[in-house]
Amino acid sequence: MPRFTERDWPQFQQIGRVRPDHVLLDLLQQAGLAKEQVDLFGLSGGAQLAHRFAMLYPHRVGTLHLAAPGWYTLPDTSVPWPLGLKQGPAQGTPNGTGRRLRGFDAAALSRLQLRHYLALKVRLWVGAMDTGRDASLRQTDPLDALQGKTRLERAAAYAEAFCRAACAHGITPDIDLTVLPGCGHDFTDCARIGGLATRVLHHG
Repeated sequence: MPRFTERDWPQFQQIGRVRPDHVLLDLLQQAGLAKEQVDLFGLSGGAQLAHRFAMLYPHRVGTLHLAAPGWYTLPDTSVPWPLGLKQGPAQGTPNGTGRRLRGFDAAALSRLQLRHYLALKVRLWVGAMDTGRDASLRQTDPLDALQGKTRLERAAAYAEAFCRAACAHGITPDIDLTVLPGCGHDFTDCARIGGLATRVLHHG
């Protein structure tokens, strides 16, 4: 993943009014991988971007590795965007005339690609102690009710939602959740104590 600075990309985790997906596509182009499938890994906010990128471009992804994202866009067309893929309120930004300029409709394109996304190999990773609720974790009543209150709970909820959606489309889900013992929301601990890097490399 490229590094998205907070100043230039304050909402890099989401794809809509800003287009971090274009940065990833450009990176693949520069690496000579424009026509190749790649295994994609993201941690925390990077995992939020990774699964939303994969929803839009499932044909570009081999195995999708998601490590402790704060929250997910569920593969559920009955849940309003961005918690799910049902069309939510009008998207866009004010243009100075009282009207809104319509932005990129990530929900609509993700719905079109949903069967392909649900056929991906997905590996979820989260620390057993990743149960904090600090300012870095998105907290709203609808989100807490739908996905849980911690990254650990939300990973389990996502795995369940993914399996349910895949089965509804006649697809055998290939998703696995690994809880890393002794680890919180820290990549160094996840790698050193939980063996995250080694596990990702050998858990395709």
